[in-house]
Amino acid sequence: MDTKTLVVGQDVYMFCGSEFYGFEKGKMVKITSAGVEVLVGESIIRFDNNGTELEVERRKRHGFEPEPGFSHDRFMQSIWYTAPECGPWQLDDMPFEERTAKIEHHSRLMKIIETLVVGQEVWMVSGPYIKGECFIKGKVVKLSPVVEVLELPWGDRKGGELRSFCLDGTQGDGNLHPEFGFWRLDDMPFAERTALL
Repeated sequence: MDTKTLVVGQDVYMFCGSEFYGFEKGKMVKITSAGVEVLVGESIIRFDNNGTELEVERRKRHGFEPEPGFSHDRFMQSIWYTAPECGPWQLDDMPFEERTAKIEHHSRLMKIIETLVVGQEVWMVSGPYIKGECFIKGKVVKLSPVVEVLELPWGDRKGGELRSFCLDGTQGDGNLHPEFGFWRLDDMPFAERTALL
């Protein structure tokens, strides 16, 4: 993230250690030669010009302290000091609106995945989250440890290909759309999407 592209008042996302742990929303409140300051709730978090939090001792700020004897156990020290959730915040370099769309998509998708049953028909989509998408129809054939979907004939597609999806709805195998990239489960209810297509 190049903080020179940010402006005061702009909404931003940040993540800690990995996007896997989710995002926190903040607002740009100050830009200096050394970096930027972001208001999150009632706290100010300072970042350098590369978008990395300057106050990396978050464990101490939040009152997390190692157990007695910690200083003598190198293994536990290694785990403690490398835990990604205890590392510095990173400003997200994806445009705010695009990240918001992805977060909303993920939230809708998780609700749909929780209700899936074997034999249920679903849509799979590839391409941008907002427009220019390509759709194929499938049927759920397995739910754990991954969701497996068998492609059904639809339009000019003959079907028959098996696709695997992680439990967040993103494609977990190597079969991808040649123009739009990996497939993902559609975040719109099946009947609603069918009516649109």
